[in-house]
Amino acid sequence: METNKFQGRQALKLLFVAGLSLLLLIPVSFLKDTIRSRSHTADEAISEVGSSWGGRQFITGPYIEFSKTVINQKEEQKKYLCVFPESFNADIDLTSSTLKRGIFKVPVYRSNVKAGGAFTFGEEVSSFLTPDTEARLCLSLGDLKGLEDQADILLGGQSLKFSNRVKTDRMSNQNPELVAVIPEGLLNGKDSIEYSLVLNLKGAASFNVAPVGETNVVKMTSDWPDPSFSGAFLPSERNVDDNGFSAVWKVNALNRDYPQVCETSNVHSLTESSLSGVGLIDSVSQYRLSERACKYALLIILITMLAIFLMEIWTGKKVNYLQYILTGADLVIFYTLLFSFSEHIGFGWAFLIAAAMTIVLMVLYMKSVLGSWKDSLALGGLATLLYAYIFVLLKMGDFAFLAGSIGLFILLAIVMFFSQKAFAKAGQE
Repeated sequence: METNKFQGRQALKLLFVAGLSLLLLIPVSFLKDTIRSRSHTADEAISEVGSSWGGRQFITGPYIEFSKTVINQKEEQKKYLCVFPESFNADIDLTSSTLKRGIFKVPVYRSNVKAGGAFTFGEEVSSFLTPDTEARLCLSLGDLKGLEDQADILLGGQSLKFSNRVKTDRMSNQNPELVAVIPEGLLNGKDSIEYSLVLNLKGAASFNVAPVGETNVVKMTSDWPDPSFSGAFLPSERNVDDNGFSAVWKVNALNRDYPQVCETSNVHSLTESSLSGVGLIDSVSQYRLSERACKYALLIILITMLAIFLMEIWTGKKVNYLQYILTGADLVIFYTLLFSFSEHIGFGWAFLIAAAMTIVLMVLYMKSVLGSWKDSLALGGLATLLYAYIFVLLKMGDFAFLAGSIGLFILLAIVMFFSQKAFAKAGQE
């Protein structure tokens, strides 16, 4: 009879432990919303810095735009023909630094861009040209605020001067453009013409390039040690170390979804999908890591609570419901500490400090509950292993799922073994 009562009490407490573990996920979910909000605020900080320094930069071009006026049903219409270069070769050097906006650090850079290549003109261009056709050399940029000085551009050995294109209705969906009028006669009778370009751009967070040439070779170097390569094409060659990175993109026209010659007036919307480059913000940022850590909250809470439950059965010392709740609150506070510290000292140190504070408090509290340093330190050791395991999972990236599955299997085996031993000992007593 006593055995049945004992089993009934333990079954009820086990249900309480499971239910409490699920309820403790509610404040964790609130914290996840806060993390997303703070991440959005960090993005706003980047935008604010970009509004004065120069935002996320990209380069599309140079390209030649031909335009002419035609009469269609007694109405004048403007027609455009865009010609991309046959070859586009660029050397880009990014020198990084950091600006602060409140508690947020925004990576910014100064870039030196040297590009060159050649345009070729085929039948499609010849058939478009008329005596009144205008020709312009254009360059589309992400943010003109970042342009530090006048860009140097040579076309066929002749220096051209860029100006900022005044926005019109046809540009309502375009990014800012630099435009240089091509002098009359410069292109006459030529099947091809060479160009070279030098410009210095300031920007923040990312730098991308559109592979507008029929063949493209883009070389990029920087002192930023933690690049995030992104976009339509990843670099074919890369080298990353503590001193920075170097990367080379090799792309040809067959890899893109737009031709070398096209009738369009909105080049950016045409080429946007092919932009490729680098982000200077770690793809696994502190906010993403904090949010991912919250996803393991149930595992840590449930395993810790179950360990206390088994320790209670093993030692025969009662742990009341309030003590379970307070211990659970300690485990939840870990995530608040983690996120709060990570915004100031980085995720790694924040995780270490938050875990140490949580474990020390739990050990001291369980010492007063169980009356034994040995038992409380055993729980602290288990919690230490759990947090170390979670930290490794967060840092493993692609192998996290495999490691997590193996770890869960091992944890289940340990729990099965010790639960059997604990119940057997309780039954003997």
